[in-house]
Amino acid sequence: MINLSENLLIDFAKSMKPEETPSEVTVFGTVKSVDEVEGTAIVNLDGSDVETRATLATLANPGDRVTVLLKSHKAIVGSNFTSKTGEPPGYSALVTSVTNHIQNQEIHTTMDEVIEELDLQRITNTEIEEMLT
Repeated sequence: MINLSENLLIDFAKSMKPEETPSEVTVFGTVKSVDEVEGTAIVNLDGSDVETRATLATLANPGDRVTVLLKSHKAIVGSNFTSKTGEPPGYSALVTSVTNHIQNQEIHTTMDEVIEELDLQRITNTEIEEMLT
């Protein structure tokens, strides 16, 4: 039998051991469609022409850029980079409408309060000036 060095044997054993594949991987993709009832989305993963069905862990809309966790033969949309809050369609317009309505109501109330406060402030300043003289 040939006498081989221990280092050579170790290197040979390492080269014969199959490489371990990661148990999970996160990739980027673009949402193609969303099924809100099932809580899933069809995602086109970067570098692939195949569309992948993924469970939604965050809100997403078609066209959003997302990360997809691939683990145990499942795909999960984990992060949404296009819409950080994952706003549903029409959400932004609704928020703007409600905000404008509230601001319009507050402007009228605030103007009345400011005028009243200024009147009270003038009285208070006048009284203070009288006390000091």
